[in-house]
Amino acid sequence: MRETFLVLASMASAVLLASGVALGVTSCEQPSGRRFEPEWMDEPVAPQVGQLEALAFAEHWESVTAEEILYYYNPEGVYPKAVAHGAKAWNALDGRYNGRGVRLIEVRSDAGATVHTDGIHDCKHKGWLGYAQDRLSFPDWLGINTCALNKQGEKIREHVLTHELGHHLGSGHQPRRFCGRSIMLEVVPCGRERIVLTKPGVRDVRWYKNRWVS
Repeated sequence: MRETFLVLASMASAVLLASGVALGVTSCEQPSGRRFEPEWMDEPVAPQVGQLEALAFAEHWESVTAEEILYYYNPEGVYPKAVAHGAKAWNALDGRYNGRGVRLIEVRSDAGATVHTDGIHDCKHKGWLGYAQDRLSFPDWLGINTCALNKQGEKIREHVLTHELGHHLGSGHQPRRFCGRSIMLEVVPCGRERIVLTKPGVRDVRWYKNRWVS
């Protein structure tokens, strides 16, 4: 089984369509363009003047409202079980901290959405699986390549959707040394055991607490 790479890239490809910053791209191709996200640490990184990547992750991403709620809209019903799984996985952390985190809630229209899930059947460039795109106006995009993911199992789909929702909560990627401890690695499967997480790992829980709860 060939490894699938979770690569953060600025994509010039037509799949990104609208203007904005692509902050989390699931791909098995070589990264292209400029990297926009730093490796996040246990504590949020203070922004530095002139550094877009620091500014992007220093505060709440636009996908999260002031009430610390992420409203996601899946109009085409793209992998509804995997999307629901990802929302449930992150909501479990909100419950763990007695509602002091972020709540992911499904809505039925773009008008109330902060994240719009879009299925893109891109068989010509099927090396990428999904991406998270921060747009200048709501809703932000969570793009999924259905041509590529149709050939994957439910576990990979759950991983990808949970991973991308993690980007919309403001998380960057984690280094490979945290294989098995973070769902936000750039590569999946990881390690000799070819681990595929389907929910936030211990490193993600620590990041979540520092970003949203503490």
